[in-house]
Amino acid sequence: DGKVEPGTAVPVVDGGTEGLKGHVKVIWPGTKACFECSMDLFPPETKFPLCTLAETPRTPAHCIEWAKILAFPEAFPGKSVDTDSPDDMQWVFQKA
Repeated sequence: DGKVEPGTAVPVVDGGTEGLKGHVKVIWPGTKACFECSMDLFPPETKFPLCTLAETPRTPAHCIEWAKILAFPEAFPGKSVDTDSPDDMQWVFQKA
């Protein structure tokens, strides 16, 4: 009949980060909105104009993006930043 049996429901935990922001959400089948129904609640992806990053970074987020987008490729041609690599992230942190 499409109804969720309360004793068999398994919660789903969704979480993630983007830049310096993060979220965690617990979804209980049949009692809370489904994941797709709550997509519009996520914050929009943050993007900065490249001219701001290159010429006048004013915030810590600008400096981090500058290090990732502009400085890293210049220092390591042909390699992209691996955000799962402690060495790459330490380099970005130090450079920013």
